[in-house]
Amino acid sequence: MRGVPIHLSGIKRKIKTSDGRHADRPGFKEGMHMRITRESEYAIRIVDYLARGNRLAGSAEISEETAAPLRFTKNILQKLAHKGILNAYRGMHGGYRLARLPEEISLYDVMEATDGLVRLSSCLEEGHE
Repeated sequence: MRGVPIHLSGIKRKIKTSDGRHADRPGFKEGMHMRITRESEYAIRIVDYLARGNRLAGSAEISEETAAPLRFTKNILQKLAHKGILNAYRGMHGGYRLARLPEEISLYDVMEATDGLVRLSSCLEEGHE
């Protein structure tokens, strides 16, 4: 799966162990990145654009303003609307707008709408010890 690197700058390198000592975070690498799909990247741009404008916008405008191909934009808009992140309005003066306040929409919500169930850590997988 190809993706876009997201820099994880807010993650602390050292953690406090159960006995009170400080140790390196397991799996931590300096300059660590997380990869997301291109579709999730476009979805994040779309939600960000709509959050900034707080108004109804059509798919062609959204595509142009977010530099996402129109074909992807239309598909992503449908997925975001289906998950309740956006409201879709039909007709000549239709378009899309956020269904919730921007602060109520998480990055996880957006990624899950485009990629399905997102596992941010192997610790969350069934059977992981």
